[in-house]
Amino acid sequence: MRLLLLVPLFLFLGGCVTNPDKAENDPNTGRLGADQNYESPSNTYIQLANEYMKRGDYATALNKAKKAVQ
Repeated sequence: MRLLLLVPLFLFLGGCVTNPDKAENDPNTGRLGADQNYESPSNTYIQLANEYMKRGDYATALNKAKKAVQ
């Protein structure tokens, strides 16, 4: 049951954090420019969580997602 709740969470967080168009067009993101190659730590944790989910390591994926939200 928990797994079914985690999958939409990862998809939602991954879409919010990794959507470059939204970040570039939103004035509230604090980005300096579109050519800036900065990747936030939360984005890295979400990508790691997605990879762990693909491998079936759900406990580690949950821990990475928690770190992304903190």
